[in-house]
Amino acid sequence: MSTGGKIPNPKRARELALIKEREVKEFQERQLALRKRQQKAEEKAQKAMEIATRYTAEARDERAVRRAREALKREIEETWKNAK
Repeated sequence: MSTGGKIPNPKRARELALIKEREVKEFQERQLALRKRQQKAEEKAQKAMEIATRYTAEARDERAVRRAREALKREIEETWKNAK
């Protein structure tokens, strides 16, 4: 990069280097915060999926129990009819 024939000012160069360093550090901090937020969101989504899966399984089990009870009830009724 050309300085346009001027002698570079070492004080200004240090200031610019510090500014750049601070900007890089701030960017890295923002990226880290973003990754943490994304990780928390993924953990919440995973928990929600686990809960939904558990409730779905419980509902399926309840339906199976209900169907088994109804089948048993029908079998008992048929047995009573045939016994008469």
